[in-house]
Amino acid sequence: IREVDAIVHLVRCFESEKITHVNSKINPVEDLETIKTEIILSDLDIVQKKLEKGKKKLLQEKEVTILEQKLKQLNEGKEVIFNDEFEKKFLTTLGLLSIKPKIIVCNVDEESLATGNTFTKDVKKKYPDEKVVTICADIEDQIMGLDNNERETFMREIGLNKTGLNHPLREKVLSSQSINWDEIVSQLNGEIPKGKTIFYQKHMVHHILSFDKIGWVKNFKNCLLIRNPKQVIVSYSKKSKINSINDLGFVQQVELFEQIKNLTGSYPAVIDSKDILLDPKLYLSKLCNYFDISFLEEMLSWPIGQRTSDGIWGSHWYKNVINSNGFKPYKESEEKIHQDDTQFYKDSIEHYNYLSSHKL
Repeated sequence: IREVDAIVHLVRCFESEKITHVNSKINPVEDLETIKTEIILSDLDIVQKKLEKGKKKLLQEKEVTILEQKLKQLNEGKEVIFNDEFEKKFLTTLGLLSIKPKIIVCNVDEESLATGNTFTKDVKKKYPDEKVVTICADIEDQIMGLDNNERETFMREIGLNKTGLNHPLREKVLSSQSINWDEIVSQLNGEIPKGKTIFYQKHMVHHILSFDKIGWVKNFKNCLLIRNPKQVIVSYSKKSKINSINDLGFVQQVELFEQIKNLTGSYPAVIDSKDILLDPKLYLSKLCNYFDISFLEEMLSWPIGQRTSDGIWGSHWYKNVINSNGFKPYKESEEKIHQDDTQFYKDSIEHYNYLSSHKL
């Protein structure tokens, strides 16, 4: 276990007379505290052995100081935390468990899957800084035994939006970068790359599974790009199947919009892709003015071809951009939404209209 990159804590969060619990009562917080204690005791043993007289001589003075500090933390019942990159690299070589990224998975019953229950609420309250995921293992097991059509019908009937479905280029994307939330946030808040003066970051809001740890966005000046749901649905469905409204991002955009207001005291800018295509120069000028940067004519065109900044997913999603060299005039699409996707449109349009009322 010391060789793994992350630890998943699966805890029971449901009552059942058919399945007994080792402690005869359901208390996921207590279970997690027990696991935490075991991890701390394990790490304590490693650090103590490293500081034994014979082995201590093999360490640098700085490494000894670090271990003595961590020993104190562990003796106080606290998990080890690293303060800088040197500590991280050194402590990682020791195989300490308490420094590894953690995911808490709450296994609930069918009735609690959509909204959670008192057990999941207790877990989230106790561990506000941890990534907490809610699943129903029984439902997941049933879903895996169905074919695709039966699976989708079953999921709709029980109010389940998504499962671990394959996303286009899933494995390539996951292997191309870190999947540690805290590490990524640290990079986003770090130095501007390549000596630039502006750090432009494009984030896909539908990839945000939880808004519990989104506070870092307050360090930036934010802008939301919106697009009419009809155009999004028609375009998205050509590249990947739409499994739920959450795949489209409108619900999450509104949530993020409100979160930014709560964190910063003001709403972020909103700009509509249609407006940009209707008058690129006008709306890019407005956007530049919002960000307090100079507008340049060069912003209206770009060289044909793929860029490294497109990311590994660019080849799948950005073909129109790759084959263009500027903004094409806006043209209303004549394509219609497939009947299977009409409900997604109805569910999305109110969110789009709300954001549209705040656009530049």
